[in-house]
Amino acid sequence: MTRSASLWAVVTLVLVGCFNIPATDRLIAYRGGRMIRTGDAAWSNGWQTLSSGLPPTAALDSANFTLTSWNVLKGRKRHWSEDYARLSADQDIVLLQEAHLTPSLRALLERSGYRWTMTRAFDYQGAATGVLTAGRATASGACLSRVAEPLIRTPKSALLTRFPLGGSTEELWVANLHGINYTLGTARFRAQLESMAEVFDSHAGPMVLAGDFNDWSERRNDIVSLVANRLHLRPVRLTGDRRSRHLGRAVDHVFYRGLEVLHADAVTVTSSDHNPIRVRFRLPGHRDERTAGQPGEVELRARRNYGCYYAYRASPERAIIRAHCSPPNKKRRGENVQRQDQCRPDKRCHGAWTSPVGSGHGRPDGEGGW
Repeated sequence: MTRSASLWAVVTLVLVGCFNIPATDRLIAYRGGRMIRTGDAAWSNGWQTLSSGLPPTAALDSANFTLTSWNVLKGRKRHWSEDYARLSADQDIVLLQEAHLTPSLRALLERSGYRWTMTRAFDYQGAATGVLTAGRATASGACLSRVAEPLIRTPKSALLTRFPLGGSTEELWVANLHGINYTLGTARFRAQLESMAEVFDSHAGPMVLAGDFNDWSERRNDIVSLVANRLHLRPVRLTGDRRSRHLGRAVDHVFYRGLEVLHADAVTVTSSDHNPIRVRFRLPGHRDERTAGQPGEVELRARRNYGCYYAYRASPERAIIRAHCSPPNKKRRGENVQRQDQCRPDKRCHGAWTSPVGSGHGRPDGEGGW
């Protein structure tokens, strides 16, 4: 939501007295056809177990799983339910910010076949409002954080959930964040992100941090970058970046580690003031046999003695390497050299110095192979 529109909405809420702020950090969860309300689920109280007593469900497909993150503006605009149904149809994980748990949203989630968990940041018109994480697989645990806006006092929340990954002993941690917005400085904004980072420090495995960060200034964006670097998270690069802009900046992001990005984009909608982001991931070392041979682009990055960008389009037959480099002898003139080589994936690719994303920076072998 834009800052001016959001502030006006909150002033209106105060005037008409139609919202309530719960005293306790509680989760609402939907499991096995029933609603569950937890006790105090603040991160300081540890993980809330959400799947005990329920039949086991399939884990996420480690070779190919999808995630969408979207601020839905409480579903106030026309056609948002149609857009939600269309965008979530093939998604394994859906992260919603400004979710408003009306009967219509509950019905949409139920028809989608999701099990979901939600923070109850505050109640608006008698229904819980906050961030909501839905999944085809059942989250094994969750915890949350709520931070009150210093000026307008309505809370923003973050929800951390754990998902099992098929064929792996690893767990995927997913954080769904709605960043604090109205502050005179950045201290409260920094504190919100750093408290979340402290929880993440205990996990060495794969992780996704996504949502509406409200990093609409350079100083806020710098804080996001510092926290992401601390956690060794990388920003997802979108194909055709159609994210919404607020004060000239994109505020919706997806960061990740311990995973490979197969595809990512943003979808233009009119049903919210934020465009949803969709990402397809896989766990390194896991290959989806169902999509083998279909074109897909994976980023590769490396350095020799100057910066180069590489990418390959994979198939069972060959990998086409694209190199975009600025050699030292042409750097001053700003000229670029583009080279394309072909090889089979089980052969050495001469002239390409590459290291797959997610495997660290790697080291070129000096012979041009990988």
